Amino acid sequence: MSFLDTIVRFDQDITLAVNALHTPFTDSVWSIFSSVTAWIPLYVLVLVIMIRRLGLGRTLIALVLIALTILAVDQGANLVKYSVARFRPSWDPYMIGNGLHVLKGQGSYYGFFSAHAANTAAFATLSYLCLKQDYKRSHKAYGILIFLWSFLVGASRVFVGRHYVGDVLVGFAAGILIALAIWYLAAIVDYLISRRQRFS
Repeated sequence: MSFLDTIVRFDQDITLAVNALHTPFTDSVWSIFSSVTAWIPLYVLVLVIMIRRLGLGRTLIALVLIALTILAVDQGANLVKYSVARFRPSWDPYMIGNGLHVLKGQGSYYGFFSAHAANTAAFATLSYLCLKQDYKRSHKAYGILIFLWSFLVGASRVFVGRHYVGDVLVGFAAGILIALAIWYLAAIVDYLISRRQRFS
């Protein structure tokens, strides 16, 4: 067995072990965490917090950055999914044969990497960085809660049988890295514009 095969088998086995930790109650909880529409009130709440702490102007800039980040994450996830073409555990005969617990259907064929994990990690990262521009307040509690939420959403994808643990971990990393890249790119653009205005 090659090194890659060993990693894949380890990912399969740890996914089965995590996925097996379910009850009817936790099934309902993880289904909520895995739902996209269930978190619309959270996004509205974050928007309200941003407006109150950053003002309308800086909030609009934050929303543009978040929208660009989510677009980049979604497109990146789709590109990688169809390039790698790794079946979701819900479509893998080995996983199904070894007792994978699947909720809410099998989903599309390919799942590497998890767009749910990437999007929530990107949103958590960028919203936290934007709120930190309000230097008068501490945002430690917000950071802890929003990243905990992102972690739970990512974990839910394993519990509903749609993703491997590896899919979720790579999704977290991709979301954070893309968010940081856009954040620092925006900072460079802002610096260049300010510098040009100063010397014009």
